[in-house]
Amino acid sequence: MANIIPDDRWVVEDDGLFCPEVGPWAETKHNLVSYYARLFSSGMKDCWDRRIYIELYAGAGYSKIRQTSTITAGSPLRALSLPHPFDKYIFCEKDSRALESLKSRVKQIALNADVTFVPGDCK
Repeated sequence: MANIIPDDRWVVEDDGLFCPEVGPWAETKHNLVSYYARLFSSGMKDCWDRRIYIELYAGAGYSKIRQTSTITAGSPLRALSLPHPFDKYIFCEKDSRALESLKSRVKQIALNADVTFVPGDCK
């Protein structure tokens, strides 16, 4: 497996929207998910007519790492910024504050992306 280290490209400024506090493990999770999404989106870009990215626990798009001042972009925003983007994105989130914040952040970085937001628990 590749060595996954913190990626400063994804450290962001506080935008005033809801931003949950998470443990330091979240940085590793976001890095791993976005690493796999990048590999898949690039490697499979010519294999299918459409590729769809689904994130069942999408969150708010930003997370503050507990006991630090670091705010990092989450895997949904990273997936929207891939060099070979997916054709469609589906983001599921049960926390309404997180979902509304994610919607606002998606509009800021990927206005023309085909994104569906699914409110509620993914169970």
